[in-house]
Amino acid sequence: MKGLFLNNYYSAQDGLKISLLISALLVVLTLFVTDNVAAAAMGLIIFIFPTNNVSSLQADENSKWNKYEITTPVSRFQIILSKYIYYLGTVILGFICSLAVVCIIFITGRKVEVSILLYPILFGIALSLFMGAFLYPLLLKLGALKAELFTVISAILSVGIMFFIWFGVNKLLFVMMGSISCILSLIFFTISFWISYCIYQKKEF
Repeated sequence: MKGLFLNNYYSAQDGLKISLLISALLVVLTLFVTDNVAAAAMGLIIFIFPTNNVSSLQADENSKWNKYEITTPVSRFQIILSKYIYYLGTVILGFICSLAVVCIIFITGRKVEVSILLYPILFGIALSLFMGAFLYPLLLKLGALKAELFTVISAILSVGIMFFIWFGVNKLLFVMMGSISCILSLIFFTISFWISYCIYQKKEF
């Protein structure tokens, strides 16, 4: 399992560095924008990191790693599990980096409602999990290139929806919607794991 995690990391490490750089720029940007925009940046930071999994999966396919992977002394269950756990790790990393925005807000003495900070965090996590839930089954069925295209389109639409809701809905309703979205996305992500495992069990490379 350790080798599988390391492979996922090495495939995406360049993208992770770029994500860290973009996140740092967004954190600095929060010094010069309104509270709403600063808070929305938190959701965007969380969302940036899991997108690296798309390029990682494509790299695996291009290098024919998928064919070699099943010959290693690990089960197909462990292979799929490692990908989903690694994906969750990137979501958590994005969440940790987004907390830098909270630090900036409090260090600068800005008074921001808790609901304004909670919504983008919850919705950013929900969007990331939904994206991952679609990504892996599509990858196994359609291949990395088509899965990447679908994921990019869905990511753009999802971020657009997040910002539309962010600027057009009552703040208290944000938190409720974000919480429900998080719970649903986690359930969907879990179901996606079992769907991917079933597909992978029957797949012949």
